[in-house]
Amino acid sequence: MSRSLKVAAVQIAPVLGNTRANVDDCLHRLHECADGGVELVVFPECCLTGYAYDSRDDVHRVAEEVSGDAVQAVVAACRQRGVGAVVGFLERDGDRIYNSIALIEADRDITIYRKTHLPLLGGDRFTCAGEQPFTVVETRWGRVGLLVCYDMRFPEPARVLALLGAQVIVQPTNLPRGGEAHADFILRTRACENRVWVVSANRVGEDTGFAFIGRSQIIAPTGEVLV
Repeated sequence: MSRSLKVAAVQIAPVLGNTRANVDDCLHRLHECADGGVELVVFPECCLTGYAYDSRDDVHRVAEEVSGDAVQAVVAACRQRGVGAVVGFLERDGDRIYNSIALIEADRDITIYRKTHLPLLGGDRFTCAGEQPFTVVETRWGRVGLLVCYDMRFPEPARVLALLGAQVIVQPTNLPRGGEAHADFILRTRACENRVWVVSANRVGEDTGFAFIGRSQIIAPTGEVLV
């Protein structure tokens, strides 16, 4: 990358089943970050809809289309403030539900990535695995690769993105208690072995028996945790 980039990993506690409250919280944080000169704001996995659902019916009830009010509210705020954002949500596409993230650029189309590796946890038990190839997005900040949570547990997705030219890998996540090794070792290893920057945004709080551990971080290509 030819210049510096100011990034925020936003560590919040989404409310299960209350999309309106989650959108409002994300918008508040986005404006706060924009006021601080942040160029790219990264939110946790499923930050708009919540994640820790126990039934297929609940997942289908809260799932949002990309063109729906929740995602489009973030798009409008990004365009208003001239910043970028990555937000997670349970995505409805016809009869299928995905665990998705949207990369929103203020002056470009939205890029959607659908989680490929699905653990038997929370809403992932009721979603479909993403089928699109791993891709790197050419942005005004540089070449950005997108992964979600458990995708980073395996070396291949990050390596594919690095071979495709990614300079930064952005990873929204919902790491619960028991995922400490992922936060403390795996993320740093992926950054170091692929010589890429990693921005990981995890949530906090508790939902349906899950206690989320936070530990959001921004990591240099050396594996050094910058913040």
